[in-house]
Amino acid sequence: MHDDYQGKGLGYKLVDLIIGIAQDKGLEEIYGRVLTENERMLNMARKLGFQYKLMSGGITEVRMTLK
Repeated sequence: MHDDYQGKGLGYKLVDLIIGIAQDKGLEEIYGRVLTENERMLNMARKLGFQYKLMSGGITEVRMTLK
């Protein structure tokens, strides 16, 4: 029942935690690859400040500069 956990803000909290850890470690950027059809994840990434680039194969790369 993984759908029971959708819409509860867990993805946002997890990505926000990852951003904080990356900043603490002094990383200059983070990135990930998201299925282009996953509009909820892409919208969340945009709201958090990620830039995005469409790639082949139904993949979108999201990237955030931390410095």
